[in-house]
Parts: sequence; structure tokens; C-alpha cells
Amino acid sequence: MKTHQRAVPAVFALFERHGALLFTLRQNTGYQDGNYGVPAGHVEAGESLTDALVREVAEETGLRIDAKDSELVHLMYRPKKDETGERIDIFFRVLRWDGEPVNAEPQKCVRLAWLPKDDLPENVMRFQRHAIECWQRGSVFSEPGWQGEAAI
Repeated sequence: MKTHQRAVPAVFALFERHGALLFTLRQNTGYQDGNYGVPAGHVEAGESLTDALVREVAEETGLRIDAKDSELVHLMYRPKKDETGERIDIFFRVLRWDGEPVNAEPQKCVRLAWLPKDDLPENVMRFQRHAIECWQRGSVFSEPGWQGEAAI
């Protein structure tokens, strides 16, 4: 009997301005603390991908966006590293927003930073760096960690 996979979906917001992308520097989360990541979060039960995107952006940056002002730029499927299941990471480019981002979750984020997309620091999460590089090459889909590759 086959076992059905359980995959955990998460959404990621790519804000681009003057050749830089918006990142959060994580702290006190127990996951990738000390590393940069774009505004992101898990999709809740009964929530659409774009509703999750709008919610997570507001929670982390204080920005209000409209789902219609975003576009899917990369879909990543990663193998499971723990009991939570495989990962489906959906990256959206946010085309328009109003206002300036703020650190709306200081308990989880040291600061927000605009980092040059062509020269990201070493402490950007590896899987997010991979997705950004794929997006810049025009590759909409990737499956890192499968086919004998190292998981990221």
C-alpha cells in the first residue's frame, strides 16, 4: 500500500527596489536564527496561497499588499528533513505596495534590510538563495535535494 506524502506549503514575498530585495534577519524562532530570509510563512488550513501571502507580509513588514499585485515567480519542492513532511515553497514577486516596511515582529526579527540581489551575503537561507537565483535565470520550478542532490 502506498503512503501519501504530506507536504507543507509556505509562501515567500520578493520585494525588489533599486536592485535590492527586502529581507528579515531572524532571531528567537528556533529555525535559521541569524540568517536572512524574505518575508514568508506557512499557509494555514483553509487559506489560499495569496491570502497567506497578504497575511504574512502584513504580519512581518506592516505593508498592505493586494494579491493581484503579485506574480508567481518560482515553485520549489524539497524533500522532508523531519517529521513535518516535504516542503512546497511558493515564491511571489510583489509588484506594488504602499508605504515603507517596518519590523513588525521584533521578537522574531532583528531588523529588515534591503540586500543587493546580485551580491547576497553568506547568511541568506540556502534554499531561498537557490530560489532567487532560479528566478533571476527565469526558471519557474526546481526540486533541489532530489535525484541524489544534497538537500537545502
